[in-house]
Amino acid sequence: MTGPSLGHVHICHNPADRGYAERLYRHLTKAGVSATMDEEQSERLDPELVQERVEPARALVVVMRSGDELAPRVRDEVHLADRLGREIRPLSVGGKAHIILSHLPIADAAGDRMPDDDFVNTLRRIVGSAPKPVRAQPRRPRWRVPALVFAAVILVVGAVALFSLRDRGDEAVGPADPSASVPAATGLPAAPTGLPARGAVTITSPANDAVVDRCMKVTGRANLDTAQTILFATNRIDPPDTAWYVVYAGAYPNGFVDADWHGSVYLGHTTGQSFDVFVVVMEAKSAAAYYAAHKQGNGSYAVDNAQPAGAVAHVRVTQGSNDAC
Repeated sequence: MTGPSLGHVHICHNPADRGYAERLYRHLTKAGVSATMDEEQSERLDPELVQERVEPARALVVVMRSGDELAPRVRDEVHLADRLGREIRPLSVGGKAHIILSHLPIADAAGDRMPDDDFVNTLRRIVGSAPKPVRAQPRRPRWRVPALVFAAVILVVGAVALFSLRDRGDEAVGPADPSASVPAATGLPAAPTGLPARGAVTITSPANDAVVDRCMKVTGRANLDTAQTILFATNRIDPPDTAWYVVYAGAYPNGFVDADWHGSVYLGHTTGQSFDVFVVVMEAKSAAAYYAAHKQGNGSYAVDNAQPAGAVAHVRVTQGSNDAC
C-alpha cells in the first residue's frame, strides 16, 4: 500500500483501473492531500486487510467506470467505510454511478482526467491540516519564592473551606467514581446506538407469523466482527420438507455486515405455505467453504439436509402472494 497510514484518504478501485488510481494518487499528494491506495491485482482482499486500509482513513475515494461491476474488494471497502461513518467520495471516470453509490454526489472525471479543484479542496478539508506541534513546556521561572507563597495561600484557603463544609454537616466531596467511563476524544464517529450484544443478530422485519411476498424482504440489526457474515437458512414446515435452502443474507459474503443489514429470501411459487427462516452467523471463510460444498445449479443457492450450525435469529412466515420478485 502506498502512502501514510493516518490523516489521509484511501483510493479504492477495480484492478483494471490501477493505472488511473496511481495517477490520481500522485495528483492528490502533489496537491497536499495525503492518500493511500491498494496495489494488489486481486478481485478480493482478506477482511483483515480491508479493515487495515479503511479504518484509519478519513475518507474513501471510489474510482468507478460505467458498465464495470465494482470488484468485491471495492464493495467491501465501501460497506466498511459506510459502517464506520467515513466520508465516501465517488469519482466517475465515465458514465453513471453504481447503485450502491447513487445516493452520493458524484464527481465527474470522464475521459480519465483528474478531478477538479473543488473535489481536491473538499478532500483537503476532510483530511485537515497537519497535526499541531506539541506545545513546548513552559520555561521554569528563575525565582520560585512567589510560586511557593501562592501555593501556601491556596492550601490555607482549601483547609478553611474543608472545615467549613464539615461544620455545616455536609458530606465530604470525594473523587469521581472510578467506574464511570468518559468517552475518549478519538475524532471518529460515534458507534451506532441500540445495537444487539456483541456477536448477536436480530430480525426487525418481518414480524413472526407475518404473511409475506414470494421474495420476502428481511431487515435486522447486527453487531458482528468484520470477518463474520450472515446467511439465511429456510425450511418449509407446511407442508413439511426435509431440505434446508441456504443463501447469503445481503451483500456481505466477505464479512463487514452492516449494523442495519438487509436481504431477501425466495420462497417459491405456491401461496399458503409456511416457512421457518433462520439467520446463521459464520466466519466468512467458513461460509465460503460451506457454500461451495452445498451449492446447486448456478450457485445462486445451496441445499443441506440439516439446519446449518450458527443460527442466531428466527422468524416464521406464510407466503401470501405470488408476485414477481
